[in-house]
Amino acid sequence: AKAAIKTMVDSLSQNEKLDVRFSLVSFSGSDDNGRWNDSEINEDWTSNASEITQWLDGKSGWNNPELSASGGTNYQAGLRNAKSLLDEGRSGSVKAVVFVSDGNPGYYYNDNGKTEGTGDPGNSYNKTALDKAKTAVKNLNCNYFYTVGVGSDDEKYDCLDTLQKAATQVPESNRDFLKGTDETALKDAFDSIE
Repeated sequence: AKAAIKTMVDSLSQNEKLDVRFSLVSFSGSDDNGRWNDSEINEDWTSNASEITQWLDGKSGWNNPELSASGGTNYQAGLRNAKSLLDEGRSGSVKAVVFVSDGNPGYYYNDNGKTEGTGDPGNSYNKTALDKAKTAVKNLNCNYFYTVGVGSDDEKYDCLDTLQKAATQVPESNRDFLKGTDETALKDAFDSIE
């Protein structure tokens, strides 16, 4: 997944017809005692693709020594930080969100910012976690919204289809759910987004 994202970022940054800015948000989920701490803005808006790709190459930060698929899944946390970035983005620019996950949502924030939920047992999902994520995605101010499921078992991330359908501020023709069930499928998904 990191290699496919890196390829897309590098390709977009080299397209002389585009004035592209990137940002990167990571998210996970766990039952610790912190507040609003299941996600981090790893990189704020930048035109320098290497500031994004260094995270994909193993730059350390936040909860993991490098970006990796670990912990539970809190869609709402990632969407909350994505909204913050989108709200601060360049006025009048076309904005796209590519939401990548290897699991269904098992965690969510309660009204006080504490993480609650049941994790991701048996690749199922927590209904409240999905509902909170659907509410969060409805508030995103973007022109394109893509969800990409990563992993060989496409049942692990079937909620991503529900999530993209809930992004109702984005025209239906500008959103999609893509499956990266193997390296070729993942590369094809990112090629289609680009």
